Amino acid sequence: MTWFRWIIPVFAGFACLVGFAKFRRWANPVSVLVLWWCLWLFVANFSPTGVYVPSPWTQILVLVMLYSLVLGSLFAVGTLKNGDTGSVLEYNQRLRDRWRALFWIAVGSMPVVAYYFVKAIGIFLSEGVLGYRGAVFGDMDRPSVLFGSNHVELLYTIVLSPLIFLVLLAGVVYYLVFRDRRMLGVSLLLTAMDAIMRLGRFNFYYLLFFLSLSILLLMQRSRSRDGIGLFFAGALRNARGAIVTLVVAVAIIVMVMNILRKEEAETVTGVLGKFAIVYHTGGFVLFDDSLNHPASELNRHMSYGRSLLGGLDTLAVLVLRRMDSGLQSISNVNGPLMREFQVVGYDSDGYPIMANAFYTVLYTMYQDGREFAFFVVPFLFGYFLSNRYLDWLRGGDIGTLMLLNVLLFAGFFSLFMSPVEGVIFWVSLALLFLINRVRLPVRFVSAGGGA
Repeated sequence: MTWFRWIIPVFAGFACLVGFAKFRRWANPVSVLVLWWCLWLFVANFSPTGVYVPSPWTQILVLVMLYSLVLGSLFAVGTLKNGDTGSVLEYNQRLRDRWRALFWIAVGSMPVVAYYFVKAIGIFLSEGVLGYRGAVFGDMDRPSVLFGSNHVELLYTIVLSPLIFLVLLAGVVYYLVFRDRRMLGVSLLLTAMDAIMRLGRFNFYYLLFFLSLSILLLMQRSRSRDGIGLFFAGALRNARGAIVTLVVAVAIIVMVMNILRKEEAETVTGVLGKFAIVYHTGGFVLFDDSLNHPASELNRHMSYGRSLLGGLDTLAVLVLRRMDSGLQSISNVNGPLMREFQVVGYDSDGYPIMANAFYTVLYTMYQDGREFAFFVVPFLFGYFLSNRYLDWLRGGDIGTLMLLNVLLFAGFFSLFMSPVEGVIFWVSLALLFLINRVRLPVRFVSAGGGA
């Protein structure tokens, strides 16, 4: 299988050249996504921590997925053509006013989140944190130790989790563009409480992701020397100091979270091995293991689109259970299986490396449409993502900026999990559509310019 060590870099280079020819920018969303997936697939082939090397067929499916993503982007032309860029500045200000409603909803939700945060701290102090991470998420047989009821946990997941996610995104974007400290402050407080009470780190990774991606996209748009570009350039200059402070603070918080969770890796190399390698490559092996076992749930059943629409499926099942109490959402079916730990390799001392949950979007696509899904789904995603990116470069409305953040969040974090199977992704998209009304009633001047 050593030939994959050569074909993956060649394919990544080819995809970057195609992306540059299409967008006239090296750091375009499609190329960055391809590089992200190719990087970790390439690392997986060397097994630096002892994690198994994925089978050739699994690696071929990943490359087919990425090829289809690039192919879909080539058909994108954007939807914005001609008009007055000054109207975009006015629209962005009106959009900021619209988002104030979400700000006050977030403020109103703080007592609820704070209640469970305080309850979690009480559990930490009385019972310790050992085993808490596994017990905080309920299932069909056991309610969450924090929420005490599957219904309460589900309500929190459907309503408050997407709200916290979206307020975090809005807080980052509106701070970078408008220096809105109130939105950022509330979003950071909600994010920190939600992460600590579940002993989760991904909320902070979301923060760093939204911050990095928004800065990159704003920098690209600011290189067009029109009114919008000059406004964004000035906004980024004013936010530099706060950005550095925020990144340092998040790094400290994540280290504290690692201590609270009592991670076994103590050395720097151990930490890097576990969090930088195993977490990014173990998902290939988890999918590979299911794929190569004929009796696995993945091979015995197809979900015909329910997995890719998993968040919507969960909401639909809640309604349909009134007619059929035995109906289960796809997330309830997959959840218990994915929470089981599997051996994904052996370390240098001969001890098994265990992993669970990180089955990647590969599992979701194969469960829905087998090999056919690896072509169709990425093609459509690449087409839609590229259209929005072209609209951002020509227009500059912050509604499209936030939509790009959510779409790329799905693309990047699908390496770990499948965001489309959760409620957060779909509810966030719906709220973005309702609040932003992404399409504007005006047409923009093409801004041009390279990056």
